[in-house]
Amino acid sequence: MPKQVQEFKQILKLLKSGSIRAVRVKTNGENTKFKVRCAKYLYTYICADKAKAEELKKAIPKDIHVVEIAKKAPKAE
Repeated sequence: MPKQVQEFKQILKLLKSGSIRAVRVKTNGENTKFKVRCAKYLYTYICADKAKAEELKKAIPKDIHVVEIAKKAPKAE
């Protein structure tokens, strides 16, 4: 079952722990979602501040697999 993290410091603490398997970063228009796959749970953090989102991207360890998901382009009719 996924868990949503509300605090910025809490997600930073998770990123520095050793139990991370993968991170997915999904960028929407206003928000950036971080989905951190740990050994037991999938943690989700929604960040509205772009500066904090960049700081979190830099805090991800280099040896962790990161998948960046960008916003899809609208379909042409």
